[in-house]
Amino acid sequence: MLTAVYGDRKPLHCDTALNMPASKSFAQRAIIAAALAEGESRLGGYSPCGDNEAAIEVAKALGAKVRIEDGSTLIIEGIGLSANIPEKINVGESGLLTRLLIPLAAALGNGNQIEIDGVGTLPTRPLKGAAEIMAGFGTVLRPLYPEPEVHVPLTVQGPLLSGKASVSGKGGSQLIS
Repeated sequence: MLTAVYGDRKPLHCDTALNMPASKSFAQRAIIAAALAEGESRLGGYSPCGDNEAAIEVAKALGAKVRIEDGSTLIIEGIGLSANIPEKINVGESGLLTRLLIPLAAALGNGNQIEIDGVGTLPTRPLKGAAEIMAGFGTVLRPLYPEPEVHVPLTVQGPLLSGKASVSGKGGSQLIS
């Protein structure tokens, strides 16, 4: 690649590998998927940040065992179909994690109300379209504090039924996830 870009010119470059921070959205998705999978998953190149740490705490709350090896490899022992979601779960300040947990709470909650809460700026950010989309799958979202838009803290009550939804990607991939 270096030759293709620079040809015979001698650019200043590093001869060692550079470790780029992992995408936090990919990391959160992988952490939750590994927590719900059976057996052990190894996620290399882990970069700690608030949202990723919140995903690890959610994985642990679901019953998965999580440890870090060599400073950048997450080892997650998933719980498979034995997942048991607690009645209240905190997603930190992560909007993506909130959106990932809404259908999981409906599917794993056995018809119970599951409260999703967050911190920082998350309670001020609306979850546009989430209530309408989830209603199409038999799931009800209720904000704990009446507002025109749905925000955390909120409750999720399933079941999660099969169905169809049309979701615009204009607002980003979080809602699609």
